[in-house]
Amino acid sequence: MGTHRIPGPQHRVTQWPGVLYRLFGVLESQQGVRNVGSYAAGDVVRAFAELSYDGQIQFGNVFHWQVDGGATGGTDDAFAAAALAWLETVYTNFKGPMVDNAKFEQVTFYNVTQDRPAGVYAWPTLVDGDSTGNALPEGVAALVVLYTDVKRVIGKKYFGGIGTVALDDRVWDGSLQLAMQGAGSAMLSPFTVGAADAVVHGIYRRSLGTFVQLRSYAIRALPAYQRRRKPGVGS
Repeated sequence: MGTHRIPGPQHRVTQWPGVLYRLFGVLESQQGVRNVGSYAAGDVVRAFAELSYDGQIQFGNVFHWQVDGGATGGTDDAFAAAALAWLETVYTNFKGPMVDNAKFEQVTFYNVTQDRPAGVYAWPTLVDGDSTGNALPEGVAALVVLYTDVKRVIGKKYFGGIGTVALDDRVWDGSLQLAMQGAGSAMLSPFTVGAADAVVHGIYRRSLGTFVQLRSYAIRALPAYQRRRKPGVGS
């Protein structure tokens, strides 16, 4: 059964692919682009987790992680495999209420510390949303706010592609709020690359060149709006 979208603001972001690959240093607009590289202890790695409506209207989130200072290091592929599993744990919370024309496209990695691209990878198992009902207007999203121990240093993650099934009198229903809590908890969890290289999620402060770990989260019961901006910009 096809999905019918409620009319709303149209955001045809036709320039995103070119901007995305310039920002991340990737020259080919395709999944499976690899770089022969390795991460090291203390490295900060960025990823743009990309979704779309039928491949035409892109949306997603930027994530930053830091490798523990005592790590032994490893390949980009090893880091990406662990990070992709972590991302799928986060996004699986929203698969049920996401409409079926919301597609999981790819994840583009960049090693910030080494200032180089670190590969473009397909989502391991996620393909699209499950809901066959009406979609909310593009840009409407569930918002999870993430906090650090540093005043005014916060992150915001927007989860779009949600259907009208998740609304209850203009607020998110209980099941979606539980999904947001599940995602918030998952985003605070570290992950491990290889045998013992710990990696944490946080905020990279570009102006200072410092990384701050995320410590807590809050959810917003009211639908939020994700402003369209260049990929790679954000927490």
